[in-house]
Amino acid sequence: GELREAVKFIQEYDGAANGRIRGILVPAEIEFCSVSLLEKAVVLKEELGVPVQIHAAYNVIEWQYIVERYGCTPIELLESVGLLGPEVIIGHGQLVAENPLTNWAGGRDLEILGSTGTTVAHSPVNIFRRGRVLDSFTKYKKAGINISLGADTYPRDMIMQMRMASYFAKVISGSFLAGTAAEVFEAATLGGARAIQRDDCYAFGL
Repeated sequence: GELREAVKFIQEYDGAANGRIRGILVPAEIEFCSVSLLEKAVVLKEELGVPVQIHAAYNVIEWQYIVERYGCTPIELLESVGLLGPEVIIGHGQLVAENPLTNWAGGRDLEILGSTGTTVAHSPVNIFRRGRVLDSFTKYKKAGINISLGADTYPRDMIMQMRMASYFAKVISGSFLAGTAAEVFEAATLGGARAIQRDDCYAFGL
């Protein structure tokens, strides 16, 4: 169905317009994907040479469903099927094992994300309006996680997203040194370029 259509589209248009058009696989939200579909996405990611974006560790209902059904965190489930890595983007990713809201003892989600080179697409305004925040920007950076910034809600104002990411980072960390202007600007620019593996966009920043 939709997966076949996505593959057909990528095969037809990936690399068009002198490489300016690229394909991406988006299996939407983890709780709506079977393990077999996630595994298929891993295979297709390698065959087609395209990135994958999936919402995971992003809301309470999703967290509870994955824990009850699979006995592990959403990030651990993605690790188990091999759907993590430099070419994978996790939408939101704030309800990880280390977040106090999950009450998950002994988790190592941040370590997993950092060691695999997976990107977290952080949309601060979207989750803040639901009473949640990234806990914390500094912890994610120290874990070696590539953070990119998105909106995922209106208004699509990246300057506002950068400002809110910086403010929340400072409040959650209890330090005015957290979420510096340089860090959030990097997330909004180079972080996104790294996420989609556009080294032609970020090589100058390395």
